[in-house]
Amino acid sequence: MAVAAPPYVSYSSMTEARIPAGTWTTVYSSLQALKGHVQEYPGCQSFDVFVRAEGDGDVLVHCYTTWDTAGQLEVFLERGYTFERLLADMSRAEIIALTDRLNAEELNRRNTDPKIEFIAPVKVRGTR
Repeated sequence: MAVAAPPYVSYSSMTEARIPAGTWTTVYSSLQALKGHVQEYPGCQSFDVFVRAEGDGDVLVHCYTTWDTAGQLEVFLERGYTFERLLADMSRAEIIALTDRLNAEELNRRNTDPKIEFIAPVKVRGTR
């Protein structure tokens, strides 16, 4: 009788955001603090950020979190301080975020800042 190990599985979230050049330094330093904070959550395997400078000076950011279980990912997305929430808190400048996890209706339902509106697929626009 052969016994096979089950496949290794992890659960991830991905957020893509285009950050205006004028706000990049603030977002960058906030991302460093967010990474340190989120990696302390139980079950967080990794918090990875990849960036690319665009021709107009804006910065394209891909942010990934990876979790041990689907339940830990769900709790993080529902109650944790996600990259989307960080961007919403930094709504002084227009920031557009795209995510594969939540739709615009759900984000608008959760949003408490009347200055921010999420537009399908998921775009965050905020000004102060």
